[in-house]
Amino acid sequence: MLVEVDFISVWNSGFEVETKATLNTQTNELTEIHSYEGELIDAEGDELEHFEGQYIEFAGKRFSVEETNGKYIANVPKNDI
Repeated sequence: MLVEVDFISVWNSGFEVETKATLNTQTNELTEIHSYEGELIDAEGDELEHFEGQYIEFAGKRFSVEETNGKYIANVPKNDI
């Protein structure tokens, strides 16, 4: 099943950039990750330079995301789907 989820990138000591993505619940692969349309600066006005990680929010929980062989895979346990 394909579901829309929130895709969050974390930068510069915790500054979060949120967009949407599509999660395939059979494979945990994320597709159709939307581009961020706003300014990429943190609350202090600094450019976002230090990437710290990425997550999705799905079913009221946060799950980490890893890039593997050019694919984005969410670490969602099968019992949470």
